[in-house]
Amino acid sequence: MRLRPVFKLWLKVAKAVGWFNTQIILTLVYILIFIPFGLLINMFRKDQVRRELPKEGGTYWEPYEQAGLKDRKRYERQF
Repeated sequence: MRLRPVFKLWLKVAKAVGWFNTQIILTLVYILIFIPFGLLINMFRKDQVRRELPKEGGTYWEPYEQAGLKDRKRYERQF
């Protein structure tokens, strides 16, 4: 019972230190990882989300074909 005020003070100090460390770590991650990565992507003009329509077909559709999907024996034994 006598240590309860010390414990509450310790929790407040720990919360403040944790918040401060979190802000520093997140800021460093953003500055050291995300900003250089974004700059590199912009320098090489790589469009990761393919925002432009293809000129030949005018559609975003990409055919998907996995080997063996049309084989009916594949579905008899699923596991």
